[in-house]
Amino acid sequence: MKKLLLLITFLIDLSCAHAADIYDPKTNQLKIESVLLGQTTYSNVVINVGNVVSVGSGVANGTVDLYNSLNNQLIIPSVNSSIGNYTNVVVTVGSVVSVGGASNVKLPLANGFTVSLWSYRSHGETVNSLTAMKNLTGANSIVVDFQLMTSSLTGNDIRIYQSLTQLTDVLQTAKSLGFDVWFKPLVMVGDVNGLNWQQLAPTDPQLWFNNYTSVLNQIAPILQTQGVSNFLITNELSSMTTHPAYTNYWANLIAALKKNFTGKIGFNAGGLLGGNSSDNEFLNIPKATLSLLDFMGISAYPRLMSAQTYTVDSVLAAWRQDYFKNNDEALVRSFSTSNPSIPLYFTELGNNAYYGGNLSATSSPDPISNKAFVQGSLKEITTNLPKINGTFFYNWTLNTTQGAVTTGGPFNVYSWDYYCKPEMYSVFNSFWTNVLYRQ
Repeated sequence: MKKLLLLITFLIDLSCAHAADIYDPKTNQLKIESVLLGQTTYSNVVINVGNVVSVGSGVANGTVDLYNSLNNQLIIPSVNSSIGNYTNVVVTVGSVVSVGGASNVKLPLANGFTVSLWSYRSHGETVNSLTAMKNLTGANSIVVDFQLMTSSLTGNDIRIYQSLTQLTDVLQTAKSLGFDVWFKPLVMVGDVNGLNWQQLAPTDPQLWFNNYTSVLNQIAPILQTQGVSNFLITNELSSMTTHPAYTNYWANLIAALKKNFTGKIGFNAGGLLGGNSSDNEFLNIPKATLSLLDFMGISAYPRLMSAQTYTVDSVLAAWRQDYFKNNDEALVRSFSTSNPSIPLYFTELGNNAYYGGNLSATSSPDPISNKAFVQGSLKEITTNLPKINGTFFYNWTLNTTQGAVTTGGPFNVYSWDYYCKPEMYSVFNSFWTNVLYRQ
């Protein structure tokens, strides 16, 4: 009932015009009803405007001002003045004249993005990226992806591929900014382009698990020291997690990890056409293996788009009948019904758009589809999938230059790089900090 009342409040908020900022050109002062910085809302703020960075047009993006402390820029959905009314304006802050009050937002659920260590460039860019995420989207959690390597699908060897020094930097930076930090290893096959980890078939499963346990236990003390809360010990390893003969191997691995890591342990399992598109991994894991886990994460990439024009309503409808006629909502519900004691998360949620998608690092060629996907999916999760305990959208990079990857046609265009997409910040923020989860 509480979620329903909060959702109604959210819908009412969307339907009502938010009070525009008031600019006085004589004094160069801007009166702001409310502005968000991270998870703090400041009300009745007055500033002296510095410089005008840009002036947009059309419908206002969002309902509340957002302040980016990295570049001292204020993103304003709408502003009225004696010289005209404007939308989607960006200015720098000259100085703060007064602040009426402040209130904090508490998020009971995990909401944020995955960040991949392969996008790491430097400590400075990491700080900028994660600070922008914190300030502008209201995210409270991240999943850090980290690459391991095996020689082949049938190989029994596993080694650490990426830098533990860089990993430690990302974990420390995220914790210093107040994020709840999760960790997820990716087993690359052959090289960094080897993404067919769902098909692993080691010739000696016992040796494979021994090596995997050893590698994860090299990383676990770092996670423990840096305060990581949740350890996703798989990433779409369908052939290894769904095999009934491997339950004891998983039991031994988890028992060994718990000697070095005291947080929660779970899987990131493919589903809803995420991972192996022919297999809903999260629904096919044996009960005995599930009983070992503290939670279940779904790596979901539902095909919700089938045209070049998308709406929130069409996305909502597609959750019940996607492009391939799958009822994704029913699939998620079936897991919760069968496993009521296992907390469920979307530990990856991305948009395999038929057209568009979140393609480039610096601009969205189709922001309408991205907004519809995020807004529609968040409404679906909060209204129809109440057992979902948190959502991590894929992906937020640690630099400003990482591009998109398209593999084999329009269905494989991922939502990519929400960092540097200012038109998306308020979409996340309005759900995560402005209304829905306010306590």
